[in-house]
Amino acid sequence: MGRRPEEEMQAIIDAIAADLDSMTKKDVLTISANELAREYGIQQNTACDILRDLGFEFDGAYWYKV
Repeated sequence: MGRRPEEEMQAIIDAIAADLDSMTKKDVLTISANELAREYGIQQNTACDILRDLGFEFDGAYWYKV
């Protein structure tokens, strides 16, 4: 890749990967649908529907903003 030394390119690739990781973590919801349901006194399915309507998707483990 490019004319930079291999070590320098790997450092750049690692920095980009770290930045992408930190950016995507900001879009991951830190509360579960169950916790939202309990907090607001609604059914879990309703909490899931609300999250989907707000633009979140569930990947089987986390809710994240698309």
